[in-house]
Amino acid sequence: MKNHLYYETLDWKVYCRNLFRQDKRSFLQALRDDFGTEDVFMTRSARTGIILSLKAFGLTREDEVLVPRFMSMCVLDAVHQVARSSPHLTERTKAVLFYHHWGYQQNYAKAEKIIGPRKWWVLEDCAHGVWGKSQGKAMGTFGHTAVFSLPKIFETTYAGALRVNDNSLSARIKEMLPPKTSWWDKWESMQGEWEYVAHHNTSIQGRENPDVQVRLAKWYATLLTYPNLSTIRGQVPRNQEEVHAVFTEQNKHFLFLLGNARHRSFMLSGDEEASMAPLCFPIISEDLEFLKKISLWLKARHIFIPIFHFDINRCMFEPDYRKCVPIPLYASLPEGLYADFVREFKGGF
Repeated sequence: MKNHLYYETLDWKVYCRNLFRQDKRSFLQALRDDFGTEDVFMTRSARTGIILSLKAFGLTREDEVLVPRFMSMCVLDAVHQVARSSPHLTERTKAVLFYHHWGYQQNYAKAEKIIGPRKWWVLEDCAHGVWGKSQGKAMGTFGHTAVFSLPKIFETTYAGALRVNDNSLSARIKEMLPPKTSWWDKWESMQGEWEYVAHHNTSIQGRENPDVQVRLAKWYATLLTYPNLSTIRGQVPRNQEEVHAVFTEQNKHFLFLLGNARHRSFMLSGDEEASMAPLCFPIISEDLEFLKKISLWLKARHIFIPIFHFDINRCMFEPDYRKCVPIPLYASLPEGLYADFVREFKGGF
């Protein structure tokens, strides 16, 4: 039975049904049309985009990148390929990993006051969201570059997108993205696709198998070694309309839960909801028993999500982390799930 996770969307059925659908060029152009810029590139993953950005910034091992707390190890590993990561500002800080937690835009006004006077490079981490506008600024336009993790939003194999907002960086990044890939690279990509789909469609216990971990680690190493995306499979959007259809469905799920929620303290303003399609909806509570109850309710529906922390300030420079259970919002989940959740926990979230 399929195990939904809040951070992945692809399953074997979708993969096999679309095995020969590899329209990478059309998908790239659809993203460019949706973003309104041609300076968007497909990469092996969002973490590949992190490495390319830091190299383009000219950072070295002596330089530090400011990162928020509770970052995934895969993100930190990518940063460490080029520079150092640190949760504190120091004299060695040269760049900021500007992280939109679960696709909720950071508070741009507060960030600008801190980043503006300093000569820091800004790498915008949009891995958990593609769309959103806050305080008049669209997500992905604030940083010198921005990275996106496509399979967290679309039903596709592993792939990333790198948006370049500073024209001085485009030439450097293009040099690091070779136009052609070798047959060996394509074979490694195919094996990686199998590992990816198998890993995210097995049981939680199965993922702890040492052999599975070794194969997955090998594939991740390949992602970082070969930055250029060779193939992408799955329900690949072929035009801007198909891209927007995913936004519409995910935004609908978000608005439904937001409209039934009592705790909306993480929303910055009342005019941003229509533009947002975050990865999940944080159910925030200091009542651990209540959060465990939600987690068990989701587990009974094959959605395995533990308790996390979410920054309700949406400001990595002045965070206020609260315990929560993030309800997945991706478009492939049925609407009935959210109606059932509201009926079960109405008045409690």
